[in-house]
Amino acid sequence: MGRGGGVEPATAMDPDTMLETPPRTPQGGFLAMNAVSCGDIAVTPGAVEFKGVQPDLIYVMPLTIRNRGKSMCRVRILPPKTSFFTLNYVPSGSVAPGLAVTAEVEFRMSEGDGSTPKFHDRIVVVTGKEKCEVPLLATVPAPFVSFDGVLDLGLCLENQPVTKVVQLDNTGTQPANWRIEVDEGVNITFHPSSGVLIPAHQHQDLNGDGKVELHEQIHGGAQSHENVTVTLTATEQGPVRALARVICEGQVPQMLDISANVVDQKLELSFPDKETGKPGEGGQVGKVDFGTTLYGNEMTIVAVLANHSPQPTPFFISSEIDRSSIESMHSAIGNEMGEHGVGLNVKVMGTVE
Repeated sequence: MGRGGGVEPATAMDPDTMLETPPRTPQGGFLAMNAVSCGDIAVTPGAVEFKGVQPDLIYVMPLTIRNRGKSMCRVRILPPKTSFFTLNYVPSGSVAPGLAVTAEVEFRMSEGDGSTPKFHDRIVVVTGKEKCEVPLLATVPAPFVSFDGVLDLGLCLENQPVTKVVQLDNTGTQPANWRIEVDEGVNITFHPSSGVLIPAHQHQDLNGDGKVELHEQIHGGAQSHENVTVTLTATEQGPVRALARVICEGQVPQMLDISANVVDQKLELSFPDKETGKPGEGGQVGKVDFGTTLYGNEMTIVAVLANHSPQPTPFFISSEIDRSSIESMHSAIGNEMGEHGVGLNVKVMGTVE
């Protein structure tokens, strides 16, 4: 066991940086990183954090030290230097190949230490000329609301609302009182726009032995997350971008980056290319020329109807005979067509997706 005085900063891994941006873990109050190695020895976990620590309780995390080499290894562990962390380890001399020894790291603070937001120390594992550091960290209870900070609404139509859902999760160790704010004049709403989230996981002394161990945790369930519906109603075409602030008491405000591209609901009828004859490559035209044909024959021109909006659009196409043009045509050809005239019947209905 090791206790002492003073705080010595870790050199291999800055614990302050780890506390600001901790890796996500389902363990709630205990954070275990991947193994670190020194020579043939692997230490698991490679860093330990106790989250949401309470006064006068002992928090315990096991360490595994495994020999991955082919020969015996002698292992020494240098204990923490602060009085808050304790190493429980019985030296076993050398470790045989493939085998492992275990140790425990404990953390405990008193009632008067609660004003300190975080504690850090380290242990050092030494084998031969090799050594590795395992940072030890502990933080007092605090909320932490996590979410995906980028929300892309994609293509949307002018003056038509578009919605997406953002999930908020409290991965901290205290209830989170949260709210979402956005600048005035931005046509974006949130439902709900505020609420309270309980922690997703909390470690407690469930068996009353005065120790909080890895398996002693309770789950927040559905009350630890919230689905927020974000609605945008854009009044102008073009790109839209807004920054919403997610504010939680006891946590630095975070930003939700919202973007969209507002377009017009537009259908385009394209005709064949005059040279290649490929449908849709001739673009839009103001006049369709069927050319010359014999009486009683049928001519067909295939056009492509494209929907340039992000939503399925119903459409209806109809036509009327231009009688003045037909009468002029009759006069030009000496009324050779008699009373048969020209038959034109176009009527199309459907939905373009």
